[in-house]
Amino acid sequence: MLGFPNAEVGILVISDQRMRALNRRYRKIDRTTDVLSFPLQNLRPGRRTDGGPKIPVFLIGDIVISGPVVLKQAREEGRTPDQVFLNLLIHGLLHLLGYDHERSPSEAKQMKKKEQEIYKTVNHPLHSLTHSHREKRLCKDS
Repeated sequence: MLGFPNAEVGILVISDQRMRALNRRYRKIDRTTDVLSFPLQNLRPGRRTDGGPKIPVFLIGDIVISGPVVLKQAREEGRTPDQVFLNLLIHGLLHLLGYDHERSPSEAKQMKKKEQEIYKTVNHPLHSLTHSHREKRLCKDS
């Protein structure tokens, strides 16, 4: 779906205090935030880098999510923490892939559209672990 089948991402869930320190250090913004991305590759939406890596696992970067902000957003938005976490994970991943909603309104629109597309695909009931195991058993029994 995203063009990097062997990509690997580091994910870290941290406190607001640590998130604020990271935001201050790397973005010069002295407050907490929900998600930060730290790319290890220079990727752009829709483009692979020099034909892709020649190694089995391609580390594209790290995503850092504030646990307290996940819970706060879930309460405020009437969603589950899992839904908010998934949204932030997708958002962070897209940043690692070169999307940036802060560059221009058109990029913001493109990124939002991609977020929604991925969220619908990943969060669809057919993609749940339980369902896929049940489906495999049914196919095996036939």
